[in-house]
This record gives sequence, structure tokens and C-alpha cells, in this order.
Amino acid sequence: MISLSSQQVKAARALLGWTQEDLADASCLSLTSIRSFEVGYIPRYSTMNAICKAVENAGIEFTENDGVRRATAEIKLFRGASACDDFFKRVLETSKTSDADHVCIFVRDVKVLTQHCGFPPRSNLQRLEKVCTAIECKCLLLHGPAPVVTFRGLDLRMSTSELIGPLCVIMYGNRYGYFFREKLFKGEQQFMILEFNILSAAREYRAQFLSAWESAKPVVAKDKARTAF
Repeated sequence: MISLSSQQVKAARALLGWTQEDLADASCLSLTSIRSFEVGYIPRYSTMNAICKAVENAGIEFTENDGVRRATAEIKLFRGASACDDFFKRVLETSKTSDADHVCIFVRDVKVLTQHCGFPPRSNLQRLEKVCTAIECKCLLLHGPAPVVTFRGLDLRMSTSELIGPLCVIMYGNRYGYFFREKLFKGEQQFMILEFNILSAAREYRAQFLSAWESAKPVVAKDKARTAF
């Protein structure tokens, strides 16, 4: 749940040069709702969410400890033989300090998880196993067969919706990464990963994921293929 303080909202308005009337218009709320929040009344979740979206859409993001800052979209490219190792190390480090209680994974092609890549070659399931020691991971598969998972912390479900764009999208903290195929390196498949640090987009992806997760079919033993990794 989003949690904002009246001080954060006032600071955000100051950065944007907005009056209370401007914020009311941008959030489609009444001026009374904005004034009440800023003098200390605790708003409903829907009110807080509307204020948060309006401010973030204007280029401001809320941070920990009642902070605000201008949003900066960061994009990082992971490429080459160490791309997957470096990326999953980033996922692990980010997850240790994030407020999120799980990592969300959309997978269009299960080979992204099971195929060996990098040097020395190993599967991304093996890399993900280490992440699962620090945080729960939820994985939606669009197409089967599902891989056999021999470690704890990874929950697999089969998605019934065509929701996924790239081969794989992994959401962690306020970041998300897109996987794309690269050319073979020493006979092994390689992946290029684009990491985005865009708060509003990350929240949107996570909301879509959780909605799809509720209607997805849990993977049971008989659905799993004998896939070695």
C-alpha cells in the first residue's frame, strides 16, 4: 500500500510550483480533500493513490523517510558473456534493500530460464535460486512446459492471458528488466538485458502482474516437464 505524509505532498507541490487547487485538478479530487490531508487528516487509500499518481505523472517521485525528488529515468544495458550473472546479482542486491515483498517474473519463452547461457554456462534458474534465498519470487509462464524447480522460494503459475511483450520481464524493487536474445557465444545462447528504473512504469507492471497472478493456474507436479538446469 502507498503511504504518504502531508509533508511529502507539500514538498512535492513546492517542487512543481503547484497550489492546492492545481493538485486537486491533477488528481481529480476535491480541494477539501487536499486541504484535509495537508492539515493532518488520514485520507482513504483511493485518495492517497490519486495524489501519488498525479504527482508522479508530473515527474516527481516519493522516497523513503518522507522524501521527494525529481524522477530520473535510468536505463542500464547488460550485455556479453557476463550479462545474466551481472543482472541477477543486481536483482539480488536491490531486493535486499527494497520494500517489495517479492520479485515478479513474466516469462514468454521458458528457455530463458532453462537454457544455459553465459560463461561459464549455466541456466538462469540456477542464478534465480540465489535470489530466492533472499526474497520470494513469483513467476508467470505464458507457454509450457514448466521447468522442474528443486529449490524453495519460486512459485510458478501458468498465465491464461497474452500479457507479455519481450521474452521475459523481471520486476524487482522499483526496477524491471527486459530480456532479448543475442547471438551465440562459444556455442551457448546469450541474452541482452535492458534494465529500467522508472517508478511509475514499475508500479504499473507490478499491478498488471498481480492481477494476472490471481487468475493464473498453479503449476502442479503433473504439469512439469523433466527439464534439467
